[in-house]
This record gives sequence, structure tokens and C-alpha cells, in this order.
Amino acid sequence: MLALLGYLTYVFLLPVKSSITINSNCTVTPDISEASGEAVVKMGSRLRWKPPSLAHSYAAEFQKTPLKGPTTSANAGTYYDVVGDQDCNRLSVYDSTLNQKYCHFPYDVTKDSPHNPCGDPGVHVVPPNRSFLDRLFHSEH
Repeated sequence: MLALLGYLTYVFLLPVKSSITINSNCTVTPDISEASGEAVVKMGSRLRWKPPSLAHSYAAEFQKTPLKGPTTSANAGTYYDVVGDQDCNRLSVYDSTLNQKYCHFPYDVTKDSPHNPCGDPGVHVVPPNRSFLDRLFHSEH
């Protein structure tokens, strides 16, 4: 029984990895997207942009970032932790009104330079998968 509980805790605590593929024409294809074209990324997951080739450097340039760290630039090929920001956090991400207001993070894909944007619809941070323990301690509105 203890081994099963340890395994379930391990599985639920592993961060989900998501990718956004940068296409050769500088458009993107997210793993999961909304009708708006925004990528859907779970809070607490790890996110990376996959470049079409190594011949050029690509990055996602945010005005405000949902990624951990002080940077607003995410280099393609590197995983980043999705943590939201002070307005889109582990509490507000569950509230649908606050989520729609604060958890959208537009960015531009750039190629070879931060001054060479390709354009992209952005990232929408959503709640993580709900575990049994999470359901015990958080209630939905």
C-alpha cells in the first residue's frame, strides 16, 4: 500500500512537458491549442519551443512572462517552468474569470534576433490536472 501511495505521489508531482513547434515559415504548432490559436499550457508544467532547424536561433519574446526566472525571452530548445506571474498564480488560475483576465501571455517568435519577430498568438495558462490530494484541499467555485 505504501509503495502504491509513493508511486501515485511521484506520478502526480512530475511536471508535464509541453512543446510548441516552430515551423520553417515561422508559424507555430502547439501540442494543444484553443480556437484563438493560443497554446494551452498547464500551470506547473515545463514548456519549450522546438526550432525547425539548428541553422537559425529562435526565441519566444514575452512582454510579461509566465515562465520562471527574470527573463522575458525563452530560447528555443530549452525547457522552462510555467509558473504564471503575480496575477496569474496557483490560486487565480482556477477561477475562470481571473484566468481569462490574467492568464493570457502573448509573445512573438523571433528568428536570429529579438528585433526580427515572426508573430504568434500566445500562451494561455490553465490549471494542472487535479490529483486526489489536490481535490481534497482546493474547492471549485
